[in-house]
Amino acid sequence: MKRQSTILWYYQRLESVNDLTTLSPLSDDAIISCIRERSLSDTIYMGISRSALVNINPHKFMASNANSALHKYTAEHHSTSNDKEPLPPHIFQLANDTTTCGGLPKTRASF
Repeated sequence: MKRQSTILWYYQRLESVNDLTTLSPLSDDAIISCIRERSLSDTIYMGISRSALVNINPHKFMASNANSALHKYTAEHHSTSNDKEPLPPHIFQLANDTTTCGGLPKTRASF
């Protein structure tokens, strides 16, 4: 019974990994398992640090891509508070980060 609970804990832990670089051990099997577990729980975005994003296409509507999510990530981007927990990886977050000229202070960038 202990082995089953250990395996269940491992897969639950993989669902909560937002940044693939934090997997331990970092291996092909761990990455594939993490992507699988997150896609099964409809968590389709995973970060590779803050500069890259892995996305699984679920072939269905995802509430995480609705306008309300866009507003949350926009608010996070414009927030000046440093004590807030960051939102999970998302395409909106990556897009916002690219408009800050590679991590410079959050001001409007003109291209």
